[in-house]
Formats: sequence, C-alpha cells, structure tokens
Amino acid sequence: MTERTVFQAMSRRHIVSVGPSATVHNAACVMTQAGCGSILIIDSGGALLGILTERDLMTKVLAKALDPATTPVTKVMTPRPQCVGPEMKVADAVQKTGANTTMIFVPPPFCADAIMEACDAGGGGAKHSESGRGRRIG
Repeated sequence: MTERTVFQAMSRRHIVSVGPSATVHNAACVMTQAGCGSILIIDSGGALLGILTERDLMTKVLAKALDPATTPVTKVMTPRPQCVGPEMKVADAVQKTGANTTMIFVPPPFCADAIMEACDAGGGGAKHSESGRGRRIG
C-alpha cells in the first residue's frame, strides 16, 4: 500500500482566514460559522502570519480572562506555523513538525490555500471551509 501525501490526506481543501486587525471575537465568529477549529491569519499581501486554534482560544484568551472583543488575533495566535510541501509523505511531515504539532501547512504558493490538521494524517476529518480568502486547490 502506498503511503499518502499531505495533499492526499487533506480532508478538505478550503480554509478560513482573517486579517491581522481582526479581534478574537471576530475570528471565533468566523470559525463558528464555518464549523472549523482553526483560522489562518493572513495579511493583505497574502502572507501567512499565524494560526488561531481552539486551543489558543482556551489557553491564551479564556484562561487568562482576556476580552475577546478587544484582543487582536495577533496577540494570541500561534505565529510562524510549521510548513511542509504538498507532495511530502504524511509520516515524513509528522516527523518533521513533531508529534505535538497540531497543524501542518502546505507552503507557498499553497500556504494560503490549504491546511491539514494532524487528525487528517490519521484519517480523521478536519473541518475547514471557504472564506473570502480561501481558494480551492485540487
């Protein structure tokens, strides 16, 4: 049996994103509407700045009693997420990014276009949806 590539393992090929000026509340609303557990923070030029995950919301916002309506996503996002190529084998991607890494990203020109969660590597289903910035690949 042939091992799957990162691209083949992605359960969906749409993402959601917000700009760096968005508040945590804005991002959480977009995530809720899209039914996803993470959102990319992308600047106006399309560069990936970071990712905001449900875990970030729990540990960096709720646990520290920050106000989601006034806290910018850039204050609590995970910056500079680890990136791997779409043709990399899933096992190699997991080894490169580490066992505790939640997200595996496909780098430019795909970085703003595709995202794969660690649960995809094991066959689980990530939930990412189209947004104004997300574009379909494959």
